[in-house]
Amino acid sequence: MVYAGRYIALMMGAFSIYTGLIYNDIFSKPLALFKSGWVWPENFEVGQTVTARQVGVYPFGMDYAWHEAENQLLFSNSYKMKMSVVLGFFHVFVPSVISNILDVVLFVLFVCQLQKFRVDIGHLRQLSSLNHFHVQYLWLSRPLHPL
Repeated sequence: MVYAGRYIALMMGAFSIYTGLIYNDIFSKPLALFKSGWVWPENFEVGQTVTARQVGVYPFGMDYAWHEAENQLLFSNSYKMKMSVVLGFFHVFVPSVISNILDVVLFVLFVCQLQKFRVDIGHLRQLSSLNHFHVQYLWLSRPLHPL
């Protein structure tokens, strides 16, 4: 059973790693793969409102500095819900587009094969004198307008 689903298990693992990199967490801990795009102040007192300063852009996924913010849960849940909608849309949209393209390609191939088949039948009728004779016999032996 596991052997039959090995490719599904492989793809599930690969996509879970991909979404973990996008959300920038593994086992709910942030990964510091790149330098953060935010700088927090060095000195502050307890209870003081602290604001971070943006110094750059995080290259891939969510910046790990958000895990230190007070509104981390609100932001990450909102981010994950929006990302789920976008990924869900593409999971539905892309296969339907590919299916429609394949349907058109298969229809064109079918029409081309049908035309080739018609040409082959024409050549076979010309080459086969027995078939040609049989067709002429059937045409001549039957009346044109049966009563």
